[in-house]
Amino acid sequence: MTEYNYGIVESLAQLRQLVDKMLTEGKPVGLDCETGYDGPDKAGAQVHPEEGFVVGISFTNSLKWARYIPLRHDFYENLDNIEAAKILWPLFQSGLIVAHNALFELRMISAWLRSQISSLVESTGGYFPIRSDTMIECARTGNWKPQGLKALVYEIFGHKMTDFLSLFPGAPKTKEKSLRFNILELTPEVTSYACEDALWCLAIHLKVYDTIKDNPAYRLEMQILQEVMPDLHDDGVVLDWEAMREYLKRAKDFLNVQYTEIQTELSELLGRPVSINLNSPQQVRHVLYEELGFETTRMTKSTQDTDSPQMSTDAKALEGLAKKNPVVRKILEWKEVKKLIGSYLEKYERDFAYDSVTGRAHPHYNQTWVISGRFSCSEPNIQQLPAGNYETEQGKKITRYTAGDQVFEMCFRDFVTVPEGWYAVGFDYSAAELRALAGEAGEPALLDAFNSGADVHKRTASLLFGIPEDQVDKLQRQKGKTLAFSLLYGQGIKALAESLGISFEEAEDLYNKFMSIYPKIADYVAEREAFGKEHGFVVSKFGRKMRIWEYQDSQAWVRDKANRMAVNCTIQSSATGDYPKIAMVRAKRAIKSAGLNDKVRLIMNVHDALEFYVHSSLNMHDVIELLEPAVVFPVQGWPKMVADWHTWTRYGSPQELTKNDEGLWVVKEEKKVKVVTGDVTNQALPEGNLVIELNSPVTAEGLSSFKELVVASPGDTVLWITTPQGTAKFPKKTSLSLEDSYTITRLLGNCVISYRETYDKESQLA
Repeated sequence: MTEYNYGIVESLAQLRQLVDKMLTEGKPVGLDCETGYDGPDKAGAQVHPEEGFVVGISFTNSLKWARYIPLRHDFYENLDNIEAAKILWPLFQSGLIVAHNALFELRMISAWLRSQISSLVESTGGYFPIRSDTMIECARTGNWKPQGLKALVYEIFGHKMTDFLSLFPGAPKTKEKSLRFNILELTPEVTSYACEDALWCLAIHLKVYDTIKDNPAYRLEMQILQEVMPDLHDDGVVLDWEAMREYLKRAKDFLNVQYTEIQTELSELLGRPVSINLNSPQQVRHVLYEELGFETTRMTKSTQDTDSPQMSTDAKALEGLAKKNPVVRKILEWKEVKKLIGSYLEKYERDFAYDSVTGRAHPHYNQTWVISGRFSCSEPNIQQLPAGNYETEQGKKITRYTAGDQVFEMCFRDFVTVPEGWYAVGFDYSAAELRALAGEAGEPALLDAFNSGADVHKRTASLLFGIPEDQVDKLQRQKGKTLAFSLLYGQGIKALAESLGISFEEAEDLYNKFMSIYPKIADYVAEREAFGKEHGFVVSKFGRKMRIWEYQDSQAWVRDKANRMAVNCTIQSSATGDYPKIAMVRAKRAIKSAGLNDKVRLIMNVHDALEFYVHSSLNMHDVIELLEPAVVFPVQGWPKMVADWHTWTRYGSPQELTKNDEGLWVVKEEKKVKVVTGDVTNQALPEGNLVIELNSPVTAEGLSSFKELVVASPGDTVLWITTPQGTAKFPKKTSLSLEDSYTITRLLGNCVISYRETYDKESQLA
């Protein structure tokens, strides 16, 4: 068993001697820092420089020894922080430092340096160049799944490192994230724990670095780490906490209204007073299944394989019941509002408003955890804010529920706002993945569509159905679009059928037609699948190696999924992983070169979109003209990428931008709603009713296609079908409007279509 020389740096003189030695030798230096916090116990407080602090730093340039510098322990004689910072600063600037998940070390140590030697680090903010990040190294080899240092050390070297929780005897696992290093006594075990992080980080680096250092995807990730990530995390985003508190109160009041309405309806159905705890699966199950006699084929996981399976009350089970039972729909909506309260309106300020100086939230972006190279995001996940369940007349997504005569409306994304004296400018790439697919496959028809500015989905539908593009209707275009994205997102035929609301056989036929009209794509798909199957990985346009672990699975359906991933990962990585990351680096450099680093700040990435805070002293046109050449750049073989720009002061209410006749970027005018007089009135009412009065028999084929159209066009308009025999409400709400009259009449024949504010003529209709 190897013995390692671990110890504490006990004096400034010893620290100076070690630093001078490492600078003279010029070898890579493994580094790690331990952190803590003051005040009440709080999960995660020690990992945020806004509320945590550096307790100590460990380092080594050898696999035989490591030393730990005590800086802020509660029960130890710490070194003088100012003098220690002065001694360490030349080492930090040397470019020798290696760390695992280095962004954490960079942010925590830079904050410590600013607090101790602010004048020395003023020009850099305490940040410093590093040699490498071993988390990025391992991820980019594609040989190991993304994971923490301890798991990687065990997998690579078979060495089991000390577990953090073991330093706190008796502490439960549930409290691990709130434990703080500063309260520990510096026993040999605690010292070894700190030192071995630095030593084993160095061990990984010495094993892996030379195999990955020239890989373009690794170099890109290191540029992202040092040029983009610090500012992105330090800046954070402004959230309107006051408005959030107001909507929290409204949501709680509305929840009570929903609850009362549900109890009343259940009481009427059962003929007796009902008082039910909607949070209790047992009580909900008893009322719905035992008393009301509702049935579902979905069973609880814990009982589904037993002799006495119990019907489930989870969201999927209730969703199925809600199609026939309005009270179940209301129970589902109550649960949705309750989740909105607990997971968002209460949680955000409680957990993410920890920055006492700026009041901002600081989302964490992880570079390595998504195989395709996209960022994942947490604390808070700014990439997956609630989009809402309702689309307004202006196309804005909001959360909207009704109960009795009460209406609750909210756009959660509007809580993301801008600092006073600033506005936001952003963009997302137009059909980025489909453009990349066209280029990688070299498919002439798609390349021509993109290069000529045609509607690509109409072009696809035109080829699929053998009709001119100007005759392609909304349903046909939707089918062309869904086919393309089912391929890009790695969906199988079954998922495609569900997306389009058609049979498996119909979906399979459409998929085969798609491949026949785009033969180069068919060839590309076959080539990617064959490569993935042979090698177990694929490589993006920009050199990112992506190991597809599903190929190693024993189950055939998982290996089939791996084949789809071989295509999906290659395209997604190239178009919405690496391309936006390259754009981020280029944008930051363009901003810095223009001397605008204090007035244009990159603050959000949502897959293929970037958002910037812009100081109000800057003209929006000039900012976009600066950024666009940086974020839209040519890739050999691909059609030109296109950025669709927008501006906002509240994230959920962006305004599209376009160039006017003078070539200036301006807000695009909203589309005017055309009003048609007579039997058809085109008033897009928030709770409108689209009424279709049939004047002639409908063919079975026409009715089937109409159902597909409705399924492909979900929305919030109630759809009514009326014939001489009676009237019925269609089971699905729709986004169809009077603008779709041509398509509707083509499918259903002679009919009168109207938009009505209210409509209550429902009767039995077969």
